[in-house]
Amino acid sequence: MQPEYIQSIRSFYDETLWIVSTFWTNQKALATHVGYWETGTRNDHDAQAHMNRILAQRAAIQPSEQVLDAGCGMGGSSLWLAQNCGAHVFGITVSPSQAAFAMRAARRTDISNRVSFSLQNYTATTFPDSTFDVVWAIESVCYAPAKSAFFKEAFRVLRPGGRLIVADGFRSSRLNHDADERLLRHWLDGWALQDVDTPEEFVASARAAGFSDVHFTDESVPVRPSIDRLHLHSHWSAPICSLLSHIGLLSPIVTRAMWANEDFYEITRRGLTNYGILSAVKPR
Repeated sequence: MQPEYIQSIRSFYDETLWIVSTFWTNQKALATHVGYWETGTRNDHDAQAHMNRILAQRAAIQPSEQVLDAGCGMGGSSLWLAQNCGAHVFGITVSPSQAAFAMRAARRTDISNRVSFSLQNYTATTFPDSTFDVVWAIESVCYAPAKSAFFKEAFRVLRPGGRLIVADGFRSSRLNHDADERLLRHWLDGWALQDVDTPEEFVASARAAGFSDVHFTDESVPVRPSIDRLHLHSHWSAPICSLLSHIGLLSPIVTRAMWANEDFYEITRRGLTNYGILSAVKPR
């Protein structure tokens, strides 16, 4: 990733951290990602934890395994994996604010010896070859300009037989009407994204990197309540953010993000995006 693009991602997450930690998640979940809703799910924080359970089960994470949390956000999934699976987790992010937040959260737990956080680009990490049993990524691979670069690095740092698990958002098609594509672009710009893949492109990149047993499932229905909740928050907050930004009391980055949340709700409603989980294995 180019330094200028990394800086735009860093600025986006540094500026919006307080919004996410205050209005989107709680001290238990510490999640920037959507939740996975099933019958009996009580609230979005439980759904966020359930997303961790779903991914951990699909990746078959075992005690003492080494896990790379690629794009760890505030560290919630890393801490969950250490506490609930007994894994040793290395969380990486390009956001200094997120890394500092995650380290503070880890120090408040009794599993801080099983987690660590550092500032790294997941397409070019400092880890030796064949370091990890699992590479885990929730809603972070979308930020790679070329998703193939992420898959290549994940393949390198995984041990033979290691597993990859990714949950993320995708564009449904490359063949959109101009108006739909403009709406998609407005959303992408507001969230500091260059572009997102179609599921077919994403699967093809995983296979081209050398992964086998590549499986993709569309999970748009279980995450929809989280998207509805995001819309509920942004619908009333975006106009307020615009006003505060206009008088110099709020970063324009936050305001653009709030309006992008509204765009995301609309493009989801139109079926222009979907949400999926990909699992894969590095051959032995």
